Amino acid sequence: MKLLLVDAASLYFRAFYGVKQPLPAPDGTPTNAVRGFLDMVSAVITRFRPTDVVACIDEDWRPAWRVALVPSYKTHRLADPQAALAAGTPALVGGAPPGEAEPPGLAEQVPIIFEALAALGVAAVGAPEHEADDVIATLAERASMPVDVVTGDRDLFQLIDDARAVRVLYTGRGVARLEAIDAAALVARYGILPEQYADFATLRGDFCVFSRSKLARATLREAYLTDCDFDGCDLVEASFENATLWQCRFRGASAKGARFAGARLSVSFLARAAFPTAEFTGTELDDLTAMDSDFERAVFDLARGERADFARSRLAAASFVNARLPEANFTGADLTGANFSGADLSRADFTGARLDGVVWTNANLAGAIRP
Repeated sequence: MKLLLVDAASLYFRAFYGVKQPLPAPDGTPTNAVRGFLDMVSAVITRFRPTDVVACIDEDWRPAWRVALVPSYKTHRLADPQAALAAGTPALVGGAPPGEAEPPGLAEQVPIIFEALAALGVAAVGAPEHEADDVIATLAERASMPVDVVTGDRDLFQLIDDARAVRVLYTGRGVARLEAIDAAALVARYGILPEQYADFATLRGDFCVFSRSKLARATLREAYLTDCDFDGCDLVEASFENATLWQCRFRGASAKGARFAGARLSVSFLARAAFPTAEFTGTELDDLTAMDSDFERAVFDLARGERADFARSRLAAASFVNARLPEANFTGADLTGANFSGADLSRADFTGARLDGVVWTNANLAGAIRP
């Protein structure tokens, strides 16, 4: 007997960004999040063989009672942080939460995901005035069998309990590299016990907001920043060298000449931003989303990472010398004059990319898709 608790929103957001093509249905509705979510759940069930599965959902993504305690709670996720949103307005089950910023193309897929779960006999469970985290914690606490919680949310590490066989299947690096986190794994990673994680996260600062701030020429070298918003920031010539920027967002940021050498940018969002002449030498780019951005003359030499997405970005004269970017997505990108000498681009996709004057000397293009 084993109970699998699925953090539904965590997985379908990851699925939406992980499956790059929209996969439109006959009526034009995108289904990439649906396909990715079901693939993820199927992979986890196949690998861990639970006897019972519950998809846990937000019936209220920003409960009024939490906002009363912390007025700034989740204001970073509001579509309009300045709007006088009625705090705690409940979302329709299977629908997009009112007021929450959501990428175009995802909201219409959420009801389909819940319809698919119902068709498969998987219960979707929420609670009025509570979030999915609350549901997961309650079910994990009351379970009379071992529990696996599949999520990309580190806050749920505090639920780990070896005595009751409760662990987290952490998706931070993707389902293909899913990590089973028990108490020993948590100690190895952070040097703390599960019951200490909430205080640890508070002291470390797992979330920060710099949105629309002026950080030109700021120095954040070797900083450890996770789940931070730099959306719309002025980051011209800022320095993030050797920093960890896990799951951070730079959407719409202006970062000409910024330095990210040696940084970890895995699972971060650099979409629709401007990074001309920025330096990314030796950066870690696993699952990076950098679509529709300007990286003209940027330097990615020795960068490494799987599934980095540069679709439709401007990368003219950019340098990727000796980079290791298997499965990178360059579809529709402008790569005029880019230098990929010695780069590993096996299985990369260049469909529709502009490749005039590209240097491919000693590049590994085995399995790559080229126009």
